[in-house]
Amino acid sequence: LVDGGAHVSLRVPRARADGLQALRAPGMFGPMTEELLRRLVLARCSFVVTGGTGCGKTTLLAALLAEVPHAERLVLVEDVRELQVGHPHVVRLQGRGANVEGRGAVGLVDLVRQALRMRPDRLVVGEVRGAEVREMLAALNTGHEGGCGTVHANAPADVPARFEALGALAGMPPDAVHAQLASAVRVVVHVHRRAEGRRVASLSVLKRSPDTGQVRCDLALDSLTGARGPAWSALSEAIGAAIQGDAHGHGAPRSEHDDDGQCSELDDGGQRSERSGGVRRSEGGGKGGDGDDRGARRGALSVAPTRTAGSA
Repeated sequence: LVDGGAHVSLRVPRARADGLQALRAPGMFGPMTEELLRRLVLARCSFVVTGGTGCGKTTLLAALLAEVPHAERLVLVEDVRELQVGHPHVVRLQGRGANVEGRGAVGLVDLVRQALRMRPDRLVVGEVRGAEVREMLAALNTGHEGGCGTVHANAPADVPARFEALGALAGMPPDAVHAQLASAVRVVVHVHRRAEGRRVASLSVLKRSPDTGQVRCDLALDSLTGARGPAWSALSEAIGAAIQGDAHGHGAPRSEHDDDGQCSELDDGGQRSERSGGVRRSEGGGKGGDGDDRGARRGALSVAPTRTAGSA
């Protein structure tokens, strides 16, 4: 009962299941963060999207899943269906409450166990908030790469403590939680909501201290300011490619748009290249080489040189 009459709360999911590009348009992140997130998915890194209620965790997770190659099978486990994923190969498992007799309940713990029998290429837990964290961590430690989910947390530094609290609900001691978490989840994508809108605040990397055995969350990139943190090199290694420039594209290779709408870049050697699906293909000659040699052959893959975390 409430004073003044009944209150009705409606949670309306997004009507369209778009990818990362659709979220970049309203300013949820910049071009550099978009590229990092896309490569995070393609590298099959396990990650969690964190933040408070209503900050856009589910929306961002759905956009990230839309970037998964269509040949891979997604198995989604949710208590209540919220994820709208633009992907052709999605298997959905949804929890069910008990009936009036207190029977027939199907929880997320059982659903995660069953999901592992469905040959998932990507195991997705829509919201990790209970004992299902035990099954999720176990799955990500036994060959199920690229898994992901969302977790409520006020800041990236609070993520290990949140997993520790969730593990306690499953009867896991803190040491076991940290041991499982260290190898199960690699990257934390934090989202927050402010007056200007919903924004990707940072990308962080989970690391286990060799002295204490505790997992800590180290900042890799502040997406709002473009500043790189101490875990930048670890993030670059995790996604399998070196990234130049900051979150807003400052210091990145110069880009220009061709007449056909494709985006080409000039790398540090003055070489012209086309970007397609996050991979650059050589289109011009390198320094000291003729137009046919190009240091390799026309169409060869080129990778930007690695920059360390302290080079910003």
